[in-house]
Amino acid sequence: MAVKMPKKVTLMVGETAEVKAVVKPTTATHQRADWGVDDTSVVSLSGFGFTNRFVEGTIHGTSPGVATITATIKEFDVYGSTKNMQTFTDTCIVRVVRPRPIIYLSPEFMAKGPGAGNYGNERPKMEELADKLHDYLQNQGYNSINGRRDIDELTAAAKDAFKRTEESNTLEADLHIALHSNAYNGIATRPVTFYTLPGTFTYSSANVNGLTHVVTNTVSQNQSNEGKALSESIQESLFTLYKESFPNATDRGVISNEFIELRAVNAVSSYVEVAFHDNLNDANWIMDNMSEITQTIGDGIINYIQNAD
Repeated sequence: MAVKMPKKVTLMVGETAEVKAVVKPTTATHQRADWGVDDTSVVSLSGFGFTNRFVEGTIHGTSPGVATITATIKEFDVYGSTKNMQTFTDTCIVRVVRPRPIIYLSPEFMAKGPGAGNYGNERPKMEELADKLHDYLQNQGYNSINGRRDIDELTAAAKDAFKRTEESNTLEADLHIALHSNAYNGIATRPVTFYTLPGTFTYSSANVNGLTHVVTNTVSQNQSNEGKALSESIQESLFTLYKESFPNATDRGVISNEFIELRAVNAVSSYVEVAFHDNLNDANWIMDNMSEITQTIGDGIINYIQNAD
């Protein structure tokens, strides 16, 4: 006699699956089935019973982690007696993962520049990066959304940042990635990535009708911590690439900031300044390495997600 069940099952949090253990041989009689799980915080069981040589029921993914469920069949000479009892077991490893997050990409919406050399304005370069990053994340199996582009370059201001943050919140994004190239004095260089500290923040900006647009949002401690972790993962990946071209460069790291796109969104947020477009070396580096920059930022995002699981 034996009992057989699937060896591995993977669920997302909130998902369910039907699991069935088959008892052999079909002539086996006087059996009792027991079902157990070693970590009920990861997987819960319901509806398990023993009918027609099957131990079957439903498993529920409760939280990320790994749990082992065990089906045990006990065979008796006489039902209810432990004489000559035989026990047969099989196990199934259940891995529960977080649902794939919605990643909202928000490239620069203002026509800043011109940058050094042939860089031109920041907006088209960052929209190109967002398009490539969107495709890269989608090809890796992640749910990426490109932020709205119907923003007038001539009038873009803080009010237009609200268009992006409102869309991000409406779409219930889990991660919000703002993509920018930096500018200062033509001398400053290197990538830097920002996150925000916790707190409640209120922003206001006059809209096109002269009315005041007010946004109040609270960033929790956990949201801030996760934003920092996301930013660190992106910055580490991006600076590693940068250092291949500039071996003597030092890492700017991650810095807290009060940017609207960090504090007016419900998602875990990160604000990436790829490099300084008013510095000729940095501007050329961005243009010459757009595909590589795309992959390193994408890998930084994916590494954060996988570590969160």
